[in-house]
Amino acid sequence: MPAPERAFSELNGISQLPFAVEAVFGVDSYQFEMNPRTRELTNAGYQYRPDIQKRKDAPVRTNIFLDPKFSAISAIWAVDLNGTSVVGNLEPLVVVHNPIAKNAIPLKFLPAHNEYVMIMDGVKKIDGSLTL
Repeated sequence: MPAPERAFSELNGISQLPFAVEAVFGVDSYQFEMNPRTRELTNAGYQYRPDIQKRKDAPVRTNIFLDPKFSAISAIWAVDLNGTSVVGNLEPLVVVHNPIAKNAIPLKFLPAHNEYVMIMDGVKKIDGSLTL
């Protein structure tokens, strides 16, 4: 059974991409740049946020899949546990692949509704092996 549609998924962050993508690729909110004189759109894309500042502590990195020290991690498998699985529905699942993983896993290896991979100019969403 497909997962039910909800107004606000707990899976997605401020970028409208899954929190898991934001946590490992440094993705922040989408921004538009415009020429104030002509009002033409000159640029658009996600902001880059390499870390999040905790209230009174050191910053927490959000770009670990861009760092070779974390190449032992192949992917992150994220789920939005909304409780509907108790009545037979699937919980929304995503896989975020590490582009520099020593042991990469193939696409659609883990069951997921969507998968995310890093490409040259951003993050690409791919349909997973499950359907919503």
